[in-house]
Amino acid sequence: MYIEIFASIGLILLLFAFYHENTGKYDKKHREYNLLNLIGSLILGVYAIVIQSYIFIALEFIWVGISMYYLIINLPNYHKYNLQNNKKI
Repeated sequence: MYIEIFASIGLILLLFAFYHENTGKYDKKHREYNLLNLIGSLILGVYAIVIQSYIFIALEFIWVGISMYYLIINLPNYHKYNLQNNKKI
């Protein structure tokens, strides 16, 4: 039961990021968007390992890799991006 609650938290994080991307609040350059995707995917990746769902494991860890990639390549731009959008870091 606790593992399902743990997985539900990961799912909520992913859906929260997805919702905000589709409503225009976040985009792929947004630090919060990529962090939500990274953490949510890691949680669901651990869940996939526990339930031994190999396709799900692949999906989640590819998602983790993509999220990490965008976090890293946009790292120098976060300060500039936040200033352009009048947001504090």
